[in-house]
Amino acid sequence: MAAVLDDVNPSLLVVVVDVDFEAWAQRGKQCLETQVTYPELVASLVIFCNAYVLMHRHNRLCVLASHTGASGGCLQIYPRRNIASADGSMDRVTCDDFVPLGHLLPNVLGESFMQPTLSEGIASAVGKEENVSSTALSGALSKAVCIINRQLQLLPKLQPRLLVLQLGKDHAPSYNSIMNSIFSADKMSAPVDAVILAATDSHFLQQACYLTRGVYQRPVDQRDLLQVLLTHCLPSSFSRQTLQLPVQRTVDFRAACACHKKPVEFAYMCSVCLALFCERGDVCQVCGTGSTGD
Repeated sequence: MAAVLDDVNPSLLVVVVDVDFEAWAQRGKQCLETQVTYPELVASLVIFCNAYVLMHRHNRLCVLASHTGASGGCLQIYPRRNIASADGSMDRVTCDDFVPLGHLLPNVLGESFMQPTLSEGIASAVGKEENVSSTALSGALSKAVCIINRQLQLLPKLQPRLLVLQLGKDHAPSYNSIMNSIFSADKMSAPVDAVILAATDSHFLQQACYLTRGVYQRPVDQRDLLQVLLTHCLPSSFSRQTLQLPVQRTVDFRAACACHKKPVEFAYMCSVCLALFCERGDVCQVCGTGSTGD
């Protein structure tokens, strides 16, 4: 049962940032004035997270970075263990403590996103052929949903939500896992907001925002990224009931087939595991049973 929305109860925000090395390397070679650079993205995100923390004294925050580098996967940016304070002492913070340290949050986020693991990975990807994908997004979303579920078990009155900043293209083979995360987020009443920094829309995140009643934005001029975040993504779920949020006028509901991993409008469905295929078969390639002729 969904919790009653109000601004008395705190929120839990999980931010998933696409720091794919090849995607940002390609972005750096284009150098368009309307595109945001990686340092500008980090600066805008730090201000946004700091503003979110100030909205409620008990708000909780988690920041995840998804990338497909050599150690590709999901990197937890915040919270981190043993965060150094301004006087040089170490503040003991566990990776399960999502209560932000307001006085340390800007420095922690800034230093974490600019650490060598990420910044050098982006620099080393320059010169490679363009093969940008969001293979790590599914893993990051799965971890985000697990974090939300665990926190709701501890504090049922939390108001969870997700914010995804994506630069890479949709990765068709990840469709099923991404959709499972979306359905889980919807079941926990966690709206998914998405800000797309790519030149084309993300069909997966369009569906995510529509199904979870979140905000989908692909700003034409990405220099207004901070304004988009503060205007559309900062308000709580309760405050959004009185705001005029942007409406998705077009949503691509096509699913990706399990055989060729391509978007399809009409498909054959397995009667056992409900996997979709663009070609009819006697045996399901996913579960090994049933028929794909329905």
